[in-house]
Amino acid sequence: MAKIIFFGTPDYVVCVPEALKSAGHEIVAVVTQPPKPVGRKQVVTPSPVETWATQYKILVSHNTTSLHSSVVKSVEVGILASYGKIVSKETLDTFPKGIINIHPSLLPKWRGACPVQEQILAGENKLGISLMVMDEQMDHGPVLATKKISLSGKENFPELITKLFRLGTELLIEIIPDFIAGKLPLKPQDDSKAVYCPLYTREAGYFDISNPPEKEKLDRMIRAYYPWPGV
Repeated sequence: MAKIIFFGTPDYVVCVPEALKSAGHEIVAVVTQPPKPVGRKQVVTPSPVETWATQYKILVSHNTTSLHSSVVKSVEVGILASYGKIVSKETLDTFPKGIINIHPSLLPKWRGACPVQEQILAGENKLGISLMVMDEQMDHGPVLATKKISLSGKENFPELITKLFRLGTELLIEIIPDFIAGKLPLKPQDDSKAVYCPLYTREAGYFDISNPPEKEKLDRMIRAYYPWPGV
């Protein structure tokens, strides 16, 4: 079984370290976003991943530089799922087997920060998850495995991203023994087919009330931009 450092932040990726732990892998540490003020009262709240790690007394770090070198050197592989920060090449090179990124699209389509929302907006009826070995470019590294799902066309962003990361977790548990053993082939991405997602602002959900989008497009916007930035 592997020794792992997990990179992740939101609630819908807690299933990843939980499943790895249940499968017998050792989560040596988690790296997650620092606590942020939330709500009108600006209550400082740790990320869901930090809360999970604290429950099991797992070491928590808010950046890789604060991890002791002996901790990093003790692990074989990193697993990243919706961490929310750029990982430096120096950090990537620290891991003997690299860092596996669970990315919620069928790469090379929909690289970037908002792939699930963009797929809803595009009306995609078949989505999937990709497991890839990270390099210094965004969502660019070789792919280890993918898995597809069909949609009802009614899913909103929270429902769909939760479903995709659960699917990715199942796939990760299946492939990680072969990956650690060096038995899994790496498939380079076809960069000519790459599609990139924009980074959203609050204005992404605006539309002209006197000239609204067609009903189908508006429905997609409502489902993609829930709960943020909203329509």
